[in-house]
Formats: sequence, C-alpha cells, structure tokens
Amino acid sequence: MKKYTFLFISFVLFFLASCRKNEPKNPVADFVFEYSSECSVPAEVSFKNFSLYGSVSRWNFGDSVIEYKENPTHVYTAEGVYTVELTVYGEGGMHSESRLLYIVKQPQIDYTVSDTLINPGDSVYFSGNSSASVLPSSWLWSFGDGYTSPQQNVYHKYNYPGQYNVTLIAVNACGSVYNEKQKLVRVRPLILTPVVDFYANLVSINAGQSVNFTDISTNNPDTWSWSFSGGFPSSAAIQHPQNILYSTPGVYDVTLISSNAEGSGTLTKTAYIRVNATGLPPVADFTASTTTITAGNSINFTDLSINNPESWSWTFQGGVPQFSADQNPSSVMYPNAGVFTVTLTAVNQYGSNTATKIAYITVQNPLSVAIKKINVLQFPFPPATSFVNLYYKITDMAATTYVDARIDAIFGLTPSLLPASWTLNPYFNIPVLNRIYKIELWDRKGMMADIFINSVQFNPANMPSYPPVIHLIQNGLSIDVELQWQ
Repeated sequence: MKKYTFLFISFVLFFLASCRKNEPKNPVADFVFEYSSECSVPAEVSFKNFSLYGSVSRWNFGDSVIEYKENPTHVYTAEGVYTVELTVYGEGGMHSESRLLYIVKQPQIDYTVSDTLINPGDSVYFSGNSSASVLPSSWLWSFGDGYTSPQQNVYHKYNYPGQYNVTLIAVNACGSVYNEKQKLVRVRPLILTPVVDFYANLVSINAGQSVNFTDISTNNPDTWSWSFSGGFPSSAAIQHPQNILYSTPGVYDVTLISSNAEGSGTLTKTAYIRVNATGLPPVADFTASTTTITAGNSINFTDLSINNPESWSWTFQGGVPQFSADQNPSSVMYPNAGVFTVTLTAVNQYGSNTATKIAYITVQNPLSVAIKKINVLQFPFPPATSFVNLYYKITDMAATTYVDARIDAIFGLTPSLLPASWTLNPYFNIPVLNRIYKIELWDRKGMMADIFINSVQFNPANMPSYPPVIHLIQNGLSIDVELQWQ
C-alpha cells in the first residue's frame, strides 16, 4: 500500500512541474536610441529594441505618433523634451518602459530692457528670452560698466553718466550664442545745483556811470535773480544785466541767485562796486576774506577805497609776500603764529591816503591738517606693464586705512600722461599730527588682485613751518601734496 501511495505522490509532483515549465514568461521592455545628427531640427532618431519575451512592440514617440515596429526610426520636426514609451505584449502579459528624449539646437536669444534712458543711480530690468522650446542652461550678462550677472532676468544699477553696450551670452548642450547691443543704455549727465559766480566790467566808477554784469554760474542755471544795492534798476531777472546806473558815491553789494531744476545757489559780493566822487583824493579802506586763520593758510584782501584810486601800496606784517601793488592782493600766506598789522596806501591824481589796521590778522598754531589734493609727478611703472589703472590709499604706520580711492582710479595711465592728480572731496582730515602717514599707489586689476606699486610717507608734526604744499620724493615716487592747516 505504501508503495502505491509514493508512486501517486511522485506522479502529481511531476505533473505540476511540467505544467509550470510550460507557463508563458512576462515580457520585459527595454530600448536605446541614437541621434543621426545632434543639435539640428528636424532630427532623425533610431530606436533599438532590447525587450524580452514579447511578440508585439508598440512605440509612442511623445509627439502623437504611434508605431508598431521592432526597431523604428522617427523624425522629430520641433524642439522639445519628449517622453518615448515602448510597450511590449507577449503571452505572459505586457510591460512598458519610457525614456526622456531632448531635441535641441543652438539657442536663439534676444532680450528686453525696462528702460534705455535713465538718471545716474537708477536701475534697469534686463530680461533674457529664447525662442527655443528647451531654454538655455546658463546665461551671462555684461552690462558695459565692468559688472556681470549669471541670472536670466536681473536688475542692474548704473551710477555714472555715459552710454553702455550690453551683451548677453546663452549656453545649452549645443553651444553658446552671443547678442550685443551697442549704446543700449544711456545715463543722463548728473544735474547739480548751480554754483553761482559773476563779474562786472567795471568795479570802480565815478558817480553817474553804468556797469554791465555777466553771469558765469556753472551747472546750467535757467533762471536768475539779481539785486544791485545803490544801482538803478535795483534788480533784474535776466542772465546778463546791462547798464546798471550808479549815481551816488559809496561802496555797494551785488547779489545773484541762480536756479535750475535741482535747486538754487546764492552769491553776494560785498562792497563790490565802488562809486567815487570826482576831483577828490582817495579815502583808503580795505577788508580781508578772514581775520583769524591757522598758520600755513592764506588770506585775500579787497580794496574798499573810494574816489577812484589809481595805484595801491600794501604792507602785510608777517605775510608772504610782505608787499603788494595789486588793487586786491590774493593768497597772502601767513606761515607763523602771531598778531599782525596790515597797511594800505591808495593814490590818485588828487592825492593819497593811508589806512592802517593794527593787530588786524590773528594767526594761530594749527591743531590739525587736511589733505586737499594729491598730484603724482612720477612713479616706477610695474615691469612688463604698458599702462596702469592708478589709485591711491592713505594709511598710517599702524596699518589703519583712512582713504581707499579705488573707485576713483585713473584708467589707462601711461608715463606720457603724467602728472596725475586727485582733488579730495571732502578733504582728508589727518586725525593726529605727530604720526607717520603713507600715501600708497596701487594698480587696479578688476577681477584679479590689485598690485601695490610703492609709497611715500611724511609726519605733519615735523614740518619746519606750515607750508601749503609739500613735495615728497621716496622710493622712485615724486608726489606733491596740497595741505589745509586748521
């Protein structure tokens, strides 16, 4: 009995194994593809079928085209990203596999800007665009002022007047494309408040004569308001008033207010017009631009004498120069501290008169000094360098940097273009007199590290007097420094 039972079980197992051995296998879809030519449209793509256990292959090329082939070739007529799906059918069922297919060509780009005419300090919005279905993978803007950006869309601020070329470069798998627009962005000149100035054709006249006035204000004023003390008419609203009549002897002020869209400025020239009585000797008088200064600074003197003097003789105690024959001496420098007298003798054909102002000028020892201007006369050019982009720094021996004028670099400087100078605005006030200060020269290199050229140094406390200009020669450098003692 046991023998028959064993035979029965063996037969069942054999039957089951035979049935499983004949079961159909599930299909496995797989494929690869190859471009006939890259970076072109239309694009022909060949597909190779590596599926297993399938008898029917259904291809969906992602562009609404379906084919039943083993190894098809398909032409894509437009750029884009396509999902290609292969479905394989067999006795064991079906199976699908998909791949992403990129059809691209070299990018075609353009860009737009929010504005092309702006004021200094305004920003422009730049927007890059491409007609391709597959956008470029990277962007690079060059704004024409030394700055760049890798963003597709970006705001950029222009600080200085001028015309700027703008370039956009776009890159994808097929390469890069370059688009430049010449003088695309224009930045208007900066509008500044008028700096008022004027002059008269005559400043010393006899009673009954007339004077013509000329406006020489800068920064383009467009309205004017004149006031003529002692004159007729006493006011005017034109740029260059003519034939202002002065009938009464005396000394008179003139005021001009010049205006533009940015604001206005005012200048009053005190005791500017002297009206003389005829046939009388001068009555000497004068004034100074200031009567209290620090040593090393200068004063301007103005003759206020009446009755039409024809010659003048000045004496400046403690001043340089000590004497002058000018009517209005300027830049009389006082190098030392003290209290000093000024004398003026005015002369005409009817006689002379002397005015002496005792202890008129008070000169104090300076407590500080300011650098007004740096003038580079000579410096050693770096080896194998045809030009430099020169700027300066002001430091002290403690390595404290007070001024870094990189933004004010003079570009493209060659030896033949020297001297080179900077007027400091505002002046640099030296914080401690008894300390060694250095003026360093550097070559600005843009994206690379700047190159140190050389330096000169000085100690303000060691000056024998208080000169308005010091000349420094060290390390192959020759530099003039204009000072303001305070």
